[in-house]
Amino acid sequence: MKYKIVVLSLFIVSLFLCSTRVLATTTDTVSLQNPITATSPVQIISSVIKALLGILGSVSLLMVVLGASKWLWSGGNPEKVESGTKTIIWAVLGVILTLTSYIILSVIIQYFQSPSP
Repeated sequence: MKYKIVVLSLFIVSLFLCSTRVLATTTDTVSLQNPITATSPVQIISSVIKALLGILGSVSLLMVVLGASKWLWSGGNPEKVESGTKTIIWAVLGVILTLTSYIILSVIIQYFQSPSP
């Protein structure tokens, strides 16, 4: 119990000794830049969709590696070899589906971003 009190008091003292002073001034103007470069809702939605597709593609490639490791470490067990093969097949189908959806969505987004006549 005494040890906990000593450690806690040292921690509190170190907070006061290591803290920095903050001097607030109101003479400087603060300007914030918008981190989102998109200016229209279509651009925002396309950025979100492209980010999600990138994550899905990464997960699919990770599953290919997982299936390959299952296959490699199967030790000749036919059930584990089949499990690894199925994992690789479904992961490759996931990569194909992700790339296809990226292409389709890119075409749709270009259609909506093009100026209307």
